[in-house]
Amino acid sequence: ASRHDGVGIDPSFARKIWSEVEALGRRVAEEPRAARCAPQFALGVPSAATMADEADDALADYVEQLGELTFNSKPLINTLTMVADDLQGVCAAAIVSAIEANISSKPPERKMPYIYLADSICKNVGSPYKERFAASLPALIGAAFAASGPKQRTSLQNLIKTWDGFFPPSVAQAAARHMAAPTPLPGAVAPP
Repeated sequence: ASRHDGVGIDPSFARKIWSEVEALGRRVAEEPRAARCAPQFALGVPSAATMADEADDALADYVEQLGELTFNSKPLINTLTMVADDLQGVCAAAIVSAIEANISSKPPERKMPYIYLADSICKNVGSPYKERFAASLPALIGAAFAASGPKQRTSLQNLIKTWDGFFPPSVAQAAARHMAAPTPLPGAVAPP
């Protein structure tokens, strides 16, 4: 039995992660207000430890959903982008690391969905993801380029063209340099 609804998203999983993200968002939004209140009014507000546990749970669910990104599924990429937006205040660095790890570890034919996800998060959410990915995407794209066949290479080149005016010119230039002299990731097999 498949977990998917035909487009790469398990509807029950999406509802679960959204409810966790919404609950976490409400608690994060309440924290500054509670800090300003007298102690007797803050009794119902969760502790920082509780919020951290909820952030860990939301991140674990996000990472699990990343595992479902096995092909270029626009609906799943959009969902993961929206969840990354909601979680940016509590675990942006961990989300970036998880996506980078997937780009690095997947076989060439499975890298593109994660690269498209990073691109989507940068373009649709922006900071702090844009700055974090700007530092790593050129090398990751160069390594993906080195391990990819002609179709994926063309897709990567076309993606970099969309960065004009979005990322600083140095990011697109670094990506172009990495693609011109690609260095495969350790253990990667060059295309035929």
